[in-house]
Amino acid sequence: MAQMERRFPREFLRWTLMRRTMDDRAKNIISCGLDINEYDRVSACETAREMRRLLEVTHEGTNLVKESKIDMLVQQYEAFKMKENESTNEMYSRFTLIINGLKLLGKTYPEKEIIRKVLRSLPKRWETKVTAIQEAKDLNVLKLEELVGSLMTHEIMRKIHDEEETTLKKWNLTLKAEASKEPAESSDDSDQDMTFITQSDKKMSEDDDIAQLCFMDKDDHSDEVTTSENFDYDKLELSFLELSENHEKLKLKNAALKKKTLSLIDTVEELVSENEELDENFEFYITENAFLKNDLMASKKENSDLSSEIQSLRSVKTPVENELLKSQLEIISTQKGSLEKEIKDLNLTLSKFTQGRENL
Repeated sequence: MAQMERRFPREFLRWTLMRRTMDDRAKNIISCGLDINEYDRVSACETAREMRRLLEVTHEGTNLVKESKIDMLVQQYEAFKMKENESTNEMYSRFTLIINGLKLLGKTYPEKEIIRKVLRSLPKRWETKVTAIQEAKDLNVLKLEELVGSLMTHEIMRKIHDEEETTLKKWNLTLKAEASKEPAESSDDSDQDMTFITQSDKKMSEDDDIAQLCFMDKDDHSDEVTTSENFDYDKLELSFLELSENHEKLKLKNAALKKKTLSLIDTVEELVSENEELDENFEFYITENAFLKNDLMASKKENSDLSSEIQSLRSVKTPVENELLKSQLEIISTQKGSLEKEIKDLNLTLSKFTQGRENL
């Protein structure tokens, strides 16, 4: 008992010293990760437990504050929606802040629930993409990184498609504007022709008055004046007929071009519509192809793992069978020895019995 009383304080002292050494190491580790302001806050603490508790209350608050933060972040999580002009990367950054905040406070969600929440938070313009993902992939095994990558790919392709569609719309508006200008130009040409004809008629009327005055003044010059005026009128009339004929030809040509332009506009609109359908189908097939590739890689990995397991089982099978046969052989040998001993004893007993009988 005296030895026990002397040993107990020594062992207890050694245990306390070891504990103090570990506590000092923990305090040193915590202090190395703090800046000067945080270190001043915990420098008066005597144990690492006190330092940890003080830092936890300072940054996370008490249990009541922590629960209030959790309630606030859960409310943000449930009301989370993608904004109208927000990119996928920006949306994912906001969502990650909420998830990480909840995780730090001890509140976590399963990944399949997070994926469904992300899909529900997308606006209506993403409805086609959401349907394609739901039909092509099992959401219970889909990774969040794969989903975000697929959404970012869809966003990039959508931007390219919108730029092409904007360019085509501008081109259509240009064609329509040019087509609407051509009839106005034709009308302006017609007005100019009528003005030219009116001015020509007025000039011819003035020339006729001058010719009549000349005829009244001198008869010998009247023929020259009349002949000259008649020649100018015939030339103007011929030019007018040529202009009228050219004008009719241009009107017919303009009408044909206008009809052709409208036909081209209709064709372009049909091509734009077909292009949109092809883009949607292309996106769907790209998504499905990516998911099928992932399934194929997973199947190959699973097949490889199964092959390795079968090979290992085959390698283990032979030693196990040998050990089993050896144990059975040992059992049989033991049983054989026992039987031989029993037979020997029986023979000895039988011989004694026979000898005693003969003696009788």
